Amino acid sequence: MSKSISFPKKFPILGVTLPYIHDSIMHEILQSKKIISVIDGTCMACITEQLNALDSLFNTIMEDKNCKVIFVMNLKKVDSVYFMLNLKPAIRAKGVIFLDDEYLFERSNKILTSHSHLRTFMTDIEGKIELYGNPLMDTQLILLYKNKLK
Repeated sequence: MSKSISFPKKFPILGVTLPYIHDSIMHEILQSKKIISVIDGTCMACITEQLNALDSLFNTIMEDKNCKVIFVMNLKKVDSVYFMLNLKPAIRAKGVIFLDDEYLFERSNKILTSHSHLRTFMTDIEGKIELYGNPLMDTQLILLYKNKLK
């Protein structure tokens, strides 16, 4: 599992419109371990049962303050108005949420998959994947993530 993950330049962050804030957040992310989950931005259940639940779980077990919880939300431009009106209000996550309207994150990192279990993973500070899997789908992974977060 030595595959490295990178973030596209100028990747939009939900709720961030000022460039200097965006750059500051990106700098923090690049200097941290990362737990990343790719979420469907047009699906209410994906937001309430995946995004919010994963964010809560990871923030509960996280002892390492040098780790960022990051969500990459796949959201086509045509669906953005629907998302802002109907789905964004349901988001309770504290983690950083990137908006990806072209599957750029998954395509550029060659991780495009429909298998939802493989759309959550943890990287080290250099961006190398250390652990794959969604702990909401496989509860045994909770201990593995917790041990990596110590």
